[in-house]
Amino acid sequence: MKGFFVRCPHDYGTIGNPAGRSQTILVFLQPSGASPNDPGFWIMEAMKQVLFLCSGNYYRSRFAEHLFNWLAARSDLPWRADSRGLRVGLYGNIGTISRYALEGLKLRGVPINGEHRYPLELTLTDLDASDLVIGVKEAEHRAMMKEQFPLWANTVEYWHVDDLDCAEPEEALPALDGNVRALVERLLAEKSP
Repeated sequence: MKGFFVRCPHDYGTIGNPAGRSQTILVFLQPSGASPNDPGFWIMEAMKQVLFLCSGNYYRSRFAEHLFNWLAARSDLPWRADSRGLRVGLYGNIGTISRYALEGLKLRGVPINGEHRYPLELTLTDLDASDLVIGVKEAEHRAMMKEQFPLWANTVEYWHVDDLDCAEPEEALPALDGNVRALVERLLAEKSP
């Protein structure tokens, strides 16, 4: 069953949004022949969000975001990914997205449009809007979280994927790929009745 995403305002009471913020829902359309007026024609499922964190929001977190969204869509998993950085701009304007991330996604057949946003710094709003937050390297990101968002540091799930200073893309991206695929499988298993 294929669905499409709809962004609902926070005051759309029928979704049941206790956090009082806007959220994305996944709407599934029933097979042709059914009428939109029939009970059960519209099936709505709250879309959850995973937020991937890395230092610059340029390489690892962006790769994880795109790969996760591609896998989730192919699996009808009601989750979407976004990504942020904990030290965006530390090295100046480095561009929109790492060529290593783009090459790794292309190698895996993940379609990427040519328009890429610039890296974004993590905010409290981002944390609050996410159902799951993942720091891609615990040794690097736990200390940053403790410094910048101490109340959130222990709520983050941490992985162990090195940046370019410690690992070549040929080593880091397969490790990240494996973690993302395992996460999708885990979330699919949690979704099953």
